Amino acid sequence: MALEEPLPPQVHQIGEALRRLHDAALELYTAQVEAVLAGSIRSPREIEAILDGLMDFGADDRFRALYQKLCRRIYPQYPTMVAEHVLLWRSIHDPEAQAAQQENQPPAD
Repeated sequence: MALEEPLPPQVHQIGEALRRLHDAALELYTAQVEAVLAGSIRSPREIEAILDGLMDFGADDRFRALYQKLCRRIYPQYPTMVAEHVLLWRSIHDPEAQAAQQENQPPAD
């Protein structure tokens, strides 16, 4: 298929289905984050599961913003969890930041 040829309709249908999936996931994760912020969800295990789930959608800026909101809010209670997740987020979704961080670390003994 040459670049000038239009994409098959199935490709557009798949793209639309993915967009709807992301929108639905955003609604669900927004509700979960709001529950954490309201104090309804307090279990570190549940909070970590929410962070993990948000990371799955990290290419979407809406999820990144929700992830940041949650991390900033829970950092005083769970600094280690947040730090570990931020490093993981950067390693997956921001390779340049990860490379810069590695350059600034002292060499291992």
